[in-house]
Amino acid sequence: MITHPGTLTSSTPFRHALTLGLAGALVLALGLCLAWQAAENAHLPAGLQAALHASWAVRTGGNPYDTLDRTLFHGPPLAALSLVPLAQPPLGEVRSEVVPAPLALLIWYLFSITLLAASVHGLAQLLQGEAVVGSGSWWRMRLLPVIVLAGPLYLLLAHSHAEAVLVAMLTGYLILVMRQRTGQAGLLLGSAMACFLLPGVLLVVHALRRDRWMTFTTVAGLALCLMLAPGSILGLQRTSLLNQQFFTEARSLLLQPLDAWLAGALVVMTLLTCTAARWRLSDSARPLLHVLAALLCIMTLAWPTGEGQRYVLLLPAIMIFSTMPLHRVVQMLMVTIFTLSLAVPVWFPQTDVCAQASTAVLWGMHSLWLAKVRRGAVAVRDEVTQEEQVVKLPQAA
Repeated sequence: MITHPGTLTSSTPFRHALTLGLAGALVLALGLCLAWQAAENAHLPAGLQAALHASWAVRTGGNPYDTLDRTLFHGPPLAALSLVPLAQPPLGEVRSEVVPAPLALLIWYLFSITLLAASVHGLAQLLQGEAVVGSGSWWRMRLLPVIVLAGPLYLLLAHSHAEAVLVAMLTGYLILVMRQRTGQAGLLLGSAMACFLLPGVLLVVHALRRDRWMTFTTVAGLALCLMLAPGSILGLQRTSLLNQQFFTEARSLLLQPLDAWLAGALVVMTLLTCTAARWRLSDSARPLLHVLAALLCIMTLAWPTGEGQRYVLLLPAIMIFSTMPLHRVVQMLMVTIFTLSLAVPVWFPQTDVCAQASTAVLWGMHSLWLAKVRRGAVAVRDEVTQEEQVVKLPQAA
């Protein structure tokens, strides 16, 4: 049941604080190890290095899509602008006024950890509601996605990619939608689309619900992140030219890995999810969560980079899956399968098909749950109590 977040009433505050302290120390130790490794090797991870070189090009009036490692930077102009404080000059060029590369890596690492922790905690509050802070269920909801996604999380943090930013955006979008703050949710979805494009698949939900306000604010978010914000700094003409290059790069990146069979399968999966969900999108909060989770699974399968860190995008879908009324043995079995299949590609990249299969199974479970609700085989609590009115969705216009 989705209710208000619980209050701080833990009966074991010392153990709770000790656990958080140990987790924080472990996270900091890993970050320091990565920074030391960057200092020893005299270079940053490839993805972060390309982004910081693009930021340096923006800072010095150059073209962020025309650097030596331009093939690794596929973000919009706003992404390069936002990293200007950490910008790094091209290899071989020494500047005294820049942030040291190991420190830049550590800052990005801590920023990613903060986004991931806030995402897990915020969504857990929405899903759990009145769970006592520090209790077994409180920790279980927050540790489950970390355990299941241990392999992809390691790759994400070790390679310093940007998927943590997208996870935070998507989780915030889910929370805002469930809180009926559709205007803010639309702005956040538009921002995510401006940076990564593929989150646009979530617009299918709002098209089915005929939510015009959500569509309008999403377009506003796109315009803000693609033109207005960078245009106020770089000028509209230069921003327009950079956006043309961004869309050219993004289009080639998105279309290159998709063969006809995979593209067809993703379209069929999207249609099946929409078919299973079209009946309940306007009268219940819980089915809407599972629709969005299923679409996140499809988005993960369509992600252009085949590297293992893309499965971090499944974090909201796994947390929502944990709330399904399944038998505990079945749920533990599925969690074990997901954990192993997502961790194996860390050491054996050629086994990525196992992770893809698990993602498809996760999508199938969300869609199957929706189909069962449609047939009445699963009871959904729709009673309007004083606590549940906060997340009760209004009838679509």
